[in-house]
Amino acid sequence: MILLDLIKIDKRFNSHKSDQIFMAILDLIKNKVIKNCDILPNPADLANHLNLCVCHVEEAYKLLAEYHYIKKENENYIIYNFEINSNLFTHHGDLEETIISAGKTPSTQLLYAKNFKTDEKFYEQSKYEKNEQIFEIKHLFCGDGIPVFIVYTYISLTRFPDFKEIFIDTPPFSEAFNAHYNFIDVHSLRHIKVIPMPQKESKLLNELPGTAVYMGACYFYDENEKQVGYLEIITSSHFSFTFDIPI
Repeated sequence: MILLDLIKIDKRFNSHKSDQIFMAILDLIKNKVIKNCDILPNPADLANHLNLCVCHVEEAYKLLAEYHYIKKENENYIIYNFEINSNLFTHHGDLEETIISAGKTPSTQLLYAKNFKTDEKFYEQSKYEKNEQIFEIKHLFCGDGIPVFIVYTYISLTRFPDFKEIFIDTPPFSEAFNAHYNFIDVHSLRHIKVIPMPQKESKLLNELPGTAVYMGACYFYDENEKQVGYLEIITSSHFSFTFDIPI
C-alpha cells in the first residue's frame, strides 16, 4: 500500500479536517508505519486523494512541522522523528552521549539554577530527608536543535553547603562534583514510568500537552550507599525506549 492510501480521515466526525490529517499522520509515525526520512505526499496530491481543500493539508503539515515531526526540504515534506536509545535510562554517564548515539548533534541550555521550594510530595519522591534545603538545576537538552528532554537535578545544600561555589552551568558537572567531594564510585538507581506531558514541559518540548512521555527518576549514591543526588528526566514523545533481551 502506498503512503497516500495510508492517510485516512472520517468526514462524519465534527473535528476539523486538518486536525484529523495531523492525527492520522502522527499515528502512522508513532506506530512506525512511516519512518524517519520518508517523504509525505505533496499537499495538493493528498488533498485531491481525500477530496478536501488543499488548505486543510497545508495546515496539518504546518502543525506537524511546528511539533518537529516533519521538516520541509526542497519542496518535500520529510518525516523527522529521530529515535533515542535506552542508554538514557540504563547507563550512568554524560546525558549528551545519548543524543550523540542517535547520530545527532547535542546542545544544552541552562534554564535556571535556584533554591527549590520543597513540599511533601517532593520529599517522598526524592527520598531526601524532610526540611533539607534543596538546590534545583533545570537543563534543556536538544539534538540537532530539536528539544529532546528536560533534566531536573536536585542537590541538598544541607549536605553540600558549598555546592553553589563549585557549580558550573553546563553538564556534565558531575565530574567536578565528585572530585570536590572525593566520591570514588557514584552509581545510580533509576525508576521509569510513563506520564502525560505536563503543560509547562509541553511548551519547552514543543509538543501537545497530555502526550505520553517517559519520566525517569534517578537516585545517586556514593561508595557507602549514601544518597548524594536526585535527578528527574522528562523525555519528548520522540523518545523510543527499547531493550534487546537475549533468549
